[in-house]
Amino acid sequence: MATLDVQLTFKTPLNIGSGAQQGTLASLGMLKDQYGWPYVPASTLKGRWRHAAEQLYGTLMADVEVISPHQTQRQRPDDMVSRLFGTHWGAGLIAFTDLVITAPARAVELRQESERNRFRPVTQERTGIAINQQRRVVEDRFLFTTETLWPGIALTFGGKIQAPITQAEAGLLVASLHLIPNMGRAKSRGLGW
Repeated sequence: MATLDVQLTFKTPLNIGSGAQQGTLASLGMLKDQYGWPYVPASTLKGRWRHAAEQLYGTLMADVEVISPHQTQRQRPDDMVSRLFGTHWGAGLIAFTDLVITAPARAVELRQESERNRFRPVTQERTGIAINQQRRVVEDRFLFTTETLWPGIALTFGGKIQAPITQAEAGLLVASLHLIPNMGRAKSRGLGW
């Protein structure tokens, strides 16, 4: 059983959203836990990580076809990515968990204090507009706000992932994790890098 200590550091504010807006007036609110703190959902982590692993594995093993989870064929035994991440027909070897804030130390202290005292962190809203790419003008009725936490402070989200994997599979996971440059929404506007 291998244990991977996953740490993602974002130098710019992060905004990972969901379909439901909760506790915010921002049109693009961020996903938060029950205490109001942002986190990286396991599903987002798995999707971005799988995509990076497919790219890397496809490059390293050009003669082995990587089976997409959306294809109708069953998993092949030589498809390492499908074994790790799963397909429609079977679970993968890795059980992903949500990543929570692990650094800087003051952010971790505030998070623990907010759990005890039931206060929520103060978020900020960034205002944006949508540009019509063909006409190169502002779209009518497309003023929006994006919720972020503490611009200017690099936040690290972390967690542990355990899986019964080989050393080669662990190597693929570690290498592909380094290929993920950003996460969340509004990446073209500088969020989640």
